[in-house]
Amino acid sequence: MLIRVFNLIRPVILLCAGLFSSHLGFSQDLKIADSLLIKLNNESEIPDSIMYQWLLDISFNHSDIKIKLKYANQLQTLARQNGNNLWLYKGLYIEGVAQRLLGDLPSAINTFFECAKLAEVLGGKKRLGEVYDKLGNVYSVQGDHSNSVKYYNKAIVILREESDSLSLAAALMNAGDEYFNADKLDSALLLFAESGIIFKNVNYQIGNAYNLGNIGLVYAKQDKHNLAEANLFEASKILEESGDKYPVAVYDTYMADIYLQKGDLKRALYYATKSYDVSIELGLKEQIRDASLKLSELYQQNEDF
Repeated sequence: MLIRVFNLIRPVILLCAGLFSSHLGFSQDLKIADSLLIKLNNESEIPDSIMYQWLLDISFNHSDIKIKLKYANQLQTLARQNGNNLWLYKGLYIEGVAQRLLGDLPSAINTFFECAKLAEVLGGKKRLGEVYDKLGNVYSVQGDHSNSVKYYNKAIVILREESDSLSLAAALMNAGDEYFNADKLDSALLLFAESGIIFKNVNYQIGNAYNLGNIGLVYAKQDKHNLAEANLFEASKILEESGDKYPVAVYDTYMADIYLQKGDLKRALYYATKSYDVSIELGLKEQIRDASLKLSELYQQNEDF
């Protein structure tokens, strides 16, 4: 499984530029979330205008998905109380991202469709393009290739028209993931190449890290182990420095497989265990599943039944 950008763009969540003009991009920064949590707990009277941004920044940047969901819900509650559709949209968007990461795919779809309705009310196509990108992502995880391609293509068309380079890069990367899952590896690499050019042009290092990691996963699937290892190692280094553990948990299962192919069972077990521990810590169901399967394969290989 490739890493998709959550506008998270994001990918928000990731990128620090995407979604809300400077949010919902690619990767979270835990230091920002922790700093704001301290402020939130120590200050008694916080104006709503500031509280909106703090709740968004905490939910966007925190690596613990349940905490992300908690503060996204608080943001929605405040927005509903004040009848503020813009901040309600932002809170719903992050809630949808969190639900998808937790494996609650039906809820994520419902949340993103609610986001799409608000995006149309708010006007401007950029938000709608980003929501379609997320819907493509959730449908892909469900194995619904038809709807996934449908919404990714809608997102790419809109974002090209809007000339939003970072959100477009996220959509291109996520569409590349869908082609990866369909074993159309050459098409996946072409989309990653286009998104990679955008990230480099705007000097967006986190987005570039996701791109490197996804290219590494393609190389792993093509049995180009040395190229895969180099890309995944570089991507993980950048993402770990930013506190973004989710993609590293995915990359580590592939690193385990690479070392298994090289006959280095000890290092393979190290990476698979690392992936499993992080996935348990963050409550990432897909990654817990994948790391558990990889560990079982490795222990069987080692005759540790």
